[in-house]
Amino acid sequence: MGLAATFAYLAIIGILGWRAWHGSDTEKVMFVVNVILLWMSAIWLFGYPALIGPAVVAAGGFLLFLVVMTSSDLRVPVAARAQVASTAPEKPVEVDRQAAVKQSGETPALQTAGKPVRSATASS
Repeated sequence: MGLAATFAYLAIIGILGWRAWHGSDTEKVMFVVNVILLWMSAIWLFGYPALIGPAVVAAGGFLLFLVVMTSSDLRVPVAARAQVASTAPEKPVEVDRQAAVKQSGETPALQTAGKPVRSATASS
């Protein structure tokens, strides 16, 4: 009896879904109401498994949703990461520190090592 009832429920849901897809807004709302009522009658007919089954499926769906939302590796293709890695410079650029100090006009730290430090707020 359980298998026959399952096929009957699936047939009824299919017919109601087809009518809701091609029908008006009222039929779409009534489809949702009918599916909820059919699920409640399945809980009455089959018992606890009809209540737990959709909850387990929903929990798996939420877990999959969280993995997709929090994983950046699923959104960036491997080929794009390989292309970005191949365009990176092969050796670091050497900085001429003496030329940078001359351009900025600052005195190097080694030349100011023994001199007293004056604060901008000190009064003298």
